[in-house]
Amino acid sequence: QCILNEGETAEGFEESKKSGGTGSSFQLTGVVNESPAAGQLVELKVTKAVLLGAVYGGDPEGKTIGGFNYPMSKSGHSLEHMRTNAHLRARSGVHAAAMRIRHAMAFATHNFFHDNGFLYIHTPIITCADCEGAGEQFGITTLLGADHHKPDVKLPVLEELEEKKLSKKEKKRLAKLEAQGKSIVKEEETRVVGAVDYTQDFFGKRANLTVSGQLNVETHACALSDVYTFGPTFRAENSHTTRHLSEFWMIEPEISFATLEDDINLAEDYLKYCVHYALEMCKEDLEFFENSPHGEKGLIARLKNVL
Repeated sequence: QCILNEGETAEGFEESKKSGGTGSSFQLTGVVNESPAAGQLVELKVTKAVLLGAVYGGDPEGKTIGGFNYPMSKSGHSLEHMRTNAHLRARSGVHAAAMRIRHAMAFATHNFFHDNGFLYIHTPIITCADCEGAGEQFGITTLLGADHHKPDVKLPVLEELEEKKLSKKEKKRLAKLEAQGKSIVKEEETRVVGAVDYTQDFFGKRANLTVSGQLNVETHACALSDVYTFGPTFRAENSHTTRHLSEFWMIEPEISFATLEDDINLAEDYLKYCVHYALEMCKEDLEFFENSPHGEKGLIARLKNVL
């Protein structure tokens, strides 16, 4: 907290009062004192103030200094309001606390697996594979073109193939294979006439955002032993509930020559490590969430119960 007692003056204070309010930025010089107020250890008694950035929210066009049309205020906002103004939500207490805890959990994740002998593998975000049919995929294509406003975009489609005429030599070869009981039919990708022809796309086949890095990290486990991947994954289920995420970061370890009990112990140790790290390094943010309407009462006690 920065204070200026009534009746006192500070260099640049009058100019700073015209900042537009919440959202403005300052450079403040003063003396740090012990704070008599509850909830804070120190406060800054200001002797000099320099306005670095004013808020231009005095009119809808954003040309006048003021806070009337500025989306963020001192009062609390709904999560939906902050999503609508995503470029400003990092200035809210909820988002800032969540980002600090998320950073701590990512750091703890890498520490845990590194200390336990795992290698961190970067798996592809763009893939032509569907990992275990884990979910609906977001497709990636360049066939739509760079101009997103271009009307009547025509996609290339698969057409019927003309029957291939075989030479006498080819017919003789196929007859010989058939006489030997060998298959003369080549396995080809299912071809549906009228479907999009992805052979003309960037990758020559359909590509998607990954739903899991598991397939790729499994191949590394066969060569490098214990490995893990920690990266973004995407699911395209048409669900708009709080239980569904279109994008999230997933941790996928692969343990070589392990039993089910080994797997269970790894998961338990990892969770306890992260919880302990959060309680130790994110105490203030966890306390904030305990008292926030977007948080949970008894959060810290529930986390301690995991240990």
